[in-house]
Amino acid sequence: MNRKAFHIGAALLLTLAATLPLHSAPRQGGKPAKKAKPVKPSAQEQCESNLKQLGLAAFQFTVGDNEEHFPDLSSPAKIKSQLKPYVKSEAVFRCPLGHVYQGNKSLSNKLNYNFDTWEIVMFYEPKNAHGGKRFVAYASGAVALLTPAQWEQAKRKSGIK
Repeated sequence: MNRKAFHIGAALLLTLAATLPLHSAPRQGGKPAKKAKPVKPSAQEQCESNLKQLGLAAFQFTVGDNEEHFPDLSSPAKIKSQLKPYVKSEAVFRCPLGHVYQGNKSLSNKLNYNFDTWEIVMFYEPKNAHGGKRFVAYASGAVALLTPAQWEQAKRKSGIK
């Protein structure tokens, strides 16, 4: 029985040894295959990512360091000064298309227990920039791309003037 197990093990080892070179160095026409270039995200994908990072930064600031109060959202400069320690790059404060994200001033320094964070917009693009739509980040950290009609409804609900 041991001899049979030895033969099966040896056969498996030889099979693996024979196929290993096929998997270790991919080749195309006798030359090593070129490495794929990283794909640069579109402006829309980058904008969505930036707002998601801002939402997470605001959440960390609110829950961790500001006794459950939202940051001061009265100006882009104040937002940046408070949330800069929580983001990897200053690029997250600006859409790749050039405009600076705005904060919902009505939330500035307010206690977050008083709001339905899934329905209240915390950050938003100042204009429609993505196919006639704009991104918003809710106080919950969720991000959405809104049509003009959805934006008007979200503005009313969020107290944005």
